[in-house]
Amino acid sequence: MKKNIAILCLLFAFASCEKEQNTFTIEATITGVKDSTKVTLFNYNTYKEIDSTTIVNDNFFFKGSIDYPTSVGINISGVNIGFWLENKKIEIKASKKQLLETREENSKYVSGSKIGKIALRYEKLLNPIRERRAEAYGKLNKKMISKNEFQKYRDSITNIQLQFFLENPNNYFSL
Repeated sequence: MKKNIAILCLLFAFASCEKEQNTFTIEATITGVKDSTKVTLFNYNTYKEIDSTTIVNDNFFFKGSIDYPTSVGINISGVNIGFWLENKKIEIKASKKQLLETREENSKYVSGSKIGKIALRYEKLLNPIRERRAEAYGKLNKKMISKNEFQKYRDSITNIQLQFFLENPNNYFSL
């Protein structure tokens, strides 16, 4: 009897677990782009095109599967939207004008990726520090600061990165 109850509990536990999605869908609405404009989805790591489609009534759609999360980009008329692709439903909503104005930050228009949220937080955290490091590098080249002073800027970035990864240990981005 105890064995039957244990088996029943295990079956119930397995049945109640959410099944992990093994496909991705990308549903996008980009206003201000002509119908029939080509859209490509490409892998940043392999530099290969994954798929392509065209815009119809401000919308486009991709569906597929990947073995593991990867950094990808969507190119629309020379404008790139970079983000982390997972086997989940990903949504993109923006206008062409917004994408042109925020070229380096276009991932903020992407939702549905847990890894993407973490990556966006990471970039927001490091961008100001990277700007200060670039300024310090300019000063180093002009011999306004020493190599040791410049190393402090580099070390601060390393320390912040390490702290971020320790605070976010159980995800693919930190790996």
